[in-house]
Amino acid sequence: MQANILELTGRRPRLEAGRRLRAIAAALARVKDRDSATAWLVSYSRWEQDFASFLDEKSEYADGSVNGMHQRLVKARRMIPGASGRASRSRSSTRGSRPTR
Repeated sequence: MQANILELTGRRPRLEAGRRLRAIAAALARVKDRDSATAWLVSYSRWEQDFASFLDEKSEYADGSVNGMHQRLVKARRMIPGASGRASRSRSSTRGSRPTR
């Protein structure tokens, strides 16, 4: 997971959101015990709170299509499924809409 996030942010991210996420992903390798894991989760949660609206920004094109502006960072955020309530809420809300066989 760490390598995938670092690949998506690049070596030298230009945006503040990318720089901070890269630092958080690099810190993941230093998580050894419960205290450091808690500190890591707090830093990730703070990052997600700080940049949630930034990552939700959309671009509308002349043909009417709409795409996310920061797709690589959004993809990196999705790689950490249990780190925030946001990811688990969005996943659980789609479970009920799938038909059963």
